[in-house]
Amino acid sequence: MTKEEFLEKYEHRRPFLEWCSGGMDGGNCWGDEATEIYPDEEPKIDDAIWDFLNLFTDNVSDQEFAAIKYAPGLEVEKEWTDNEYYGNYYYRHSKTIDLEVIWPFIELIIDVPESDARKAHYILMED
Repeated sequence: MTKEEFLEKYEHRRPFLEWCSGGMDGGNCWGDEATEIYPDEEPKIDDAIWDFLNLFTDNVSDQEFAAIKYAPGLEVEKEWTDNEYYGNYYYRHSKTIDLEVIWPFIELIIDVPESDARKAHYILMED
């Protein structure tokens, strides 16, 4: 599988988490005041990354997973506000992963025999 094939095939299967981190809700045209929304707990993307890697292999060590999880630029976070009528608004956040960043790790998993992939991965981790 080439990088371009990987990006195209897995664009819609990559981990994506979204949550509400606050806002105001309940305002209406009858004059009810909007009240504060208590934020959802921020979800951790670790399990979603693990599940994504399991699409390719079920044999990722804890050390390898840590190298992948902490790869610079892997997690992509966004935040925005949804505004509605009568003072209602919601602070929204999302997390996903950058497929360009995870590709070198996936390439090792799918294209190289396991023993060679592990050697190459340890070299990658040392850099």
